[in-house]
Amino acid sequence: MIDLDTYSRFNASTLKARHHGMSLVETLDRDRLLLTEERLRLIRLDALTGLIRAFDETGVARMLSAEGSTRGSTPEDAARAIREWMEKYFSAIKND
Repeated sequence: MIDLDTYSRFNASTLKARHHGMSLVETLDRDRLLLTEERLRLIRLDALTGLIRAFDETGVARMLSAEGSTRGSTPEDAARAIREWMEKYFSAIKND
């Protein structure tokens, strides 16, 4: 199902293309209504950049302290803390 905003933007782009004698595909692409390979690559890159930024802002020490201990933590503790943080991060994005 297409949301009302996207539907309205599609109709506006279609009218604009017809009115100005422009290519419909180019107009839809310019209005960011097509998912091209390049746009998909940029979306993935943006998502990964956001993940890395959030990871850096939180920091591994904070992740481990949330688990209860930063002293004597093993690599397994760090991996578990990172995995739990990622689960929370993805859950928050999913519910956003």
